[in-house]
Amino acid sequence: MSSTSQVTDFQDLYTDVLQKARENTGLTSLVAIAKGYVNTALQHMLAMDEFEWGKRWGEVITNPSYTTGTISISKGSSTLTGSSTLWTTTNEFGIANVRITGKIKLSSEVYEISSVNSPTSITLASKYTQDDLASGSSYEYFEDEYAVATDFEKPIITQNIQGDIQIPIISTHDFNRRYVRNDFTGNPRIATFQDRTFSGSTARVQRLVLNPAPSKAYTIRYRYVTSNIAVSSSGTEQTALSADSDEPIVPLRYREAISLYALYLWMLYRKDDQRSQSAKASFDEMVDIVR
Repeated sequence: MSSTSQVTDFQDLYTDVLQKARENTGLTSLVAIAKGYVNTALQHMLAMDEFEWGKRWGEVITNPSYTTGTISISKGSSTLTGSSTLWTTTNEFGIANVRITGKIKLSSEVYEISSVNSPTSITLASKYTQDDLASGSSYEYFEDEYAVATDFEKPIITQNIQGDIQIPIISTHDFNRRYVRNDFTGNPRIATFQDRTFSGSTARVQRLVLNPAPSKAYTIRYRYVTSNIAVSSSGTEQTALSADSDEPIVPLRYREAISLYALYLWMLYRKDDQRSQSAKASFDEMVDIVR
């Protein structure tokens, strides 16, 4: 990077930090530290929820509730047997009538589904605790939660979900306090985003949760903050800056704010001197311009 050019890619950013800190730009150990501060600064900047370039649209199509056929199950069993149920058949949206993590209402209780074995066999996630349901008994299957975009970091709580219907988003705490049991279907009136148990990796498992559970198909669009804060030279979005040629998703004219915040961290944690406040003030001033 020349003295007259603007910081553009990862190499420009961490070099700029080292130059402003008056450190050796060719020392590998210092370069590694500067890289870490640049990524931390970028994460901090995009976590502020104020910049449109970090926001994305996601979309789900809800699965209609399903009651076709009849069922039977014995108390203490986790195997549900159906008759004329067609649980593995896909509907007009290409979605199976019944899916794993969906819910099924048997009498007055709701059970989660751990596996769909065949058109007439389901395994529940827990044992059935009520009186036996003889052949010919009715049931209701529904889905109250849906997978979100793979780069979903967090929702934008201040905005409603859009699509066929408008649905306010509330915090997970308020949702769970107000809706202890999500056991009926209808037109969704409220929504939240919740984490589920980790599965097979360290990646968060997040879901859009609706109340009531949708009784029919809806197209629902939601706004969220992306976890993909960088892009490679080939145009692939990613969760951090890695290669020297990677670029942040921040527009070019505002990228110096990233190195300013990284410089603030450098001065604060490595130097512990007042220059950290000067760097932070410069960062705040640039952010105020962006707002």
